[in-house]
Amino acid sequence: MGTATPAAAADEGRKACFADAKRLCPAQVKAFNRKAAEACMIQRIDETSPTCHAKMLAIRDQRMAKQQPSHRD
Repeated sequence: MGTATPAAAADEGRKACFADAKRLCPAQVKAFNRKAAEACMIQRIDETSPTCHAKMLAIRDQRMAKQQPSHRD
């Protein structure tokens, strides 16, 4: 029973990020604006808990990948 399942780990990360979001970006959370809350959290990523930090890095990397122009010949 010592290891967490991937679903349990994801749930733990979601809970940690929600707690951090309420603390760091309360206006965006109260407005139920997920994209704005994520943007705020990315700006304040160094202030997030270790569990949330990894999740926010993944979200930041996904956003950056979507912004990169595709290189087509």
